[in-house]
Amino acid sequence: MDNITLKDLLLATEGRLIFYKDINQQISNVSVDTRTLKEGDLFFALKGNNFDGHNFISDAIKKKCSGIVVSKLSSSILSEFYSDLPAVIFTFDTLEALGKLAQYYIEKLSPTVIGITGSNGKTTTKEIIYSIFSSVYPTLANPGNYNNLIGIPLSIFNLKAEHKFCILELGISFKKEMDKLIKITNPSVGIITNIGKTHLEFLLTEENVFEEKKKLIDHAQVGIINIDNKYLNRLNYNNKTIITFSTENKYADIFADNIQISEELLEFELISLKYNIKTKIKSFISGKYNIYNILAAIAVSLYFKIDIEIIKQTLLNFKLPKMRMERIVLPTGTTIFNDSYNANPDSMITAIGDFMKLNNQKRKILVLGDMCELGDSSKVQHIELGKFINNFLITKVYLFGENIKYTMETLKNAKYFNNIDELVDDLKNELKPDTEILFKASRKICLERIIQKLCYITSSIH
Repeated sequence: MDNITLKDLLLATEGRLIFYKDINQQISNVSVDTRTLKEGDLFFALKGNNFDGHNFISDAIKKKCSGIVVSKLSSSILSEFYSDLPAVIFTFDTLEALGKLAQYYIEKLSPTVIGITGSNGKTTTKEIIYSIFSSVYPTLANPGNYNNLIGIPLSIFNLKAEHKFCILELGISFKKEMDKLIKITNPSVGIITNIGKTHLEFLLTEENVFEEKKKLIDHAQVGIINIDNKYLNRLNYNNKTIITFSTENKYADIFADNIQISEELLEFELISLKYNIKTKIKSFISGKYNIYNILAAIAVSLYFKIDIEIIKQTLLNFKLPKMRMERIVLPTGTTIFNDSYNANPDSMITAIGDFMKLNNQKRKILVLGDMCELGDSSKVQHIELGKFINNFLITKVYLFGENIKYTMETLKNAKYFNNIDELVDDLKNELKPDTEILFKASRKICLERIIQKLCYITSSIH
């Protein structure tokens, strides 16, 4: 963090200062986890359903934190650390205070903020945009899945004065969560990749998902949207700049034509009447759905006048984040597509569809796990997945998890496991040079554990 003091903290959070030694004390970093806290960090004691940071205040003080932000403080802490007590700031809601400090800090440094949301493709789109922008401008992006009310503030605290752009993936699960994220980040550009069946456990319907996510475009000065999506093509604004992208509508501002997809390479012709561009795009990214992520990144890059040749070269060199259609060739010659980072009904169907369209004659095997956060619709969605898979000639389907067992009700040629080692023991017999395997499940299932075991087994044999 740059030039933030205890006085700034009080101003930002409207907290009450219980104890301090120097009101102008510098805050170098913020931590919410005493396991990674470093000397001099400011510790926020966050409270959740399954944890309470207030239980670890003594650990933070022992590690010589510069201050603690709390909503309660026991007398035992005061007596134990009386002579070594750091600054103590009281607030009724420490999570809200964390967000307020992040909001204060990002406003102080005032980078151009680009917010990205959508049911699928947020992280990949963010990473592509970051790769392009960081090759031209000092740019920060939130790491990994730091996309919620905790992760986004922690990401913002990594901003430096020299950063011109801040690329932020905004993830939501509840109603009004987007309002809070927008208040913290204040994005001037909003991107929505798509709207689909995600977070239905709490948002209940796709329409609610749409209403929540579109708030990003409502707020932003510039909106970048996928008009092939049945929800997003309803958006209509007269008071802001809207840039559209598509693989179906040639009148979109950014259009992909003549799409060609192989195991390793994705190619298409980029046509933009808005920017007077017609050129060939190549990228070593698997999956047709990734074209939308690329188009969104191209749209925002062209809006900020980044040269198309820089964009093309960056896309050619770009590598997908781990566990997102990550291509792995085992010593046996078997090709694995590791798409196990996350899953929902739309992304599952798209990934399987793209996998089956690969232009080769290889045996196809699916290893699938639960699609989580679907609430009351979970059973139906897993049953429908089985019906979809039946449309393809698939060698075998392996299922692992709890709700994925419902997929068995409509699925042919499938095996269900609730033990990873048993699944691996069966699957290892299918590892042949003429075989491709797609792994996909929600993050909670950690399906990559199976891949790790297969890699170990095959490297030991060969």
